[in-house]
Amino acid sequence: MNVLSGFADISSWQLVPVAAVALFASIIGGVSGYGTGALMPLVLVPILGPEPVVPIIAISALFNNTWRAIAFRNLIDWRR
Repeated sequence: MNVLSGFADISSWQLVPVAAVALFASIIGGVSGYGTGALMPLVLVPILGPEPVVPIIAISALFNNTWRAIAFRNLIDWRR
C-alpha cells in the first residue's frame, strides 16, 4: 500500500492549518502533559472525516507516550 495515496485528496493549503494546530497542540501537550489528542480532532475531522481520525490520534499517542517514557526514564519507578 502506498502511504502517499492517502494524501491524494488533501491540498497543501489544508495541510497548513493541520501543521499549525499540531504545533500548538504539541506546545500545550508539552507544557500540560495533556491536550494533544483533544485538540487535533478539531482540525482533522473537517478535513479527513471522523473515521480515520481515531487511528491517527491513537498512533500519535503511542509515539508521544513512548518518547515521554524515554525522556523521563530516570523517574520511572520500575518496582511498581
